[in-house]
Amino acid sequence: MAVLLAALIGAADASAECKKATVSAFAENYREKEAQAREDAVSAWEDKARGLHGKGWAYWTKSKNPTLVCQPLLKSSVGCTATARPCFYPLGQ
Repeated sequence: MAVLLAALIGAADASAECKKATVSAFAENYREKEAQAREDAVSAWEDKARGLHGKGWAYWTKSKNPTLVCQPLLKSSVGCTATARPCFYPLGQ
């Protein structure tokens, strides 16, 4: 039963419709608040994907090849960039 369920889940993932182009979004916060900068970058990515493609495409957890890169900026801030290919998630409609 578990094997069949895994096969069905794998088949659903394989058939997911994803955009070919990536979407990137940036957020900045104080260095000691890097976790917040990460969350803000993901939120900005979802907002941008929603604006470009619609609500069903705006789910970071359903995206393809997600990357989240953070780096120090100036003395006291950190910037994070979220990049991924949006994938359609019908329950998001």
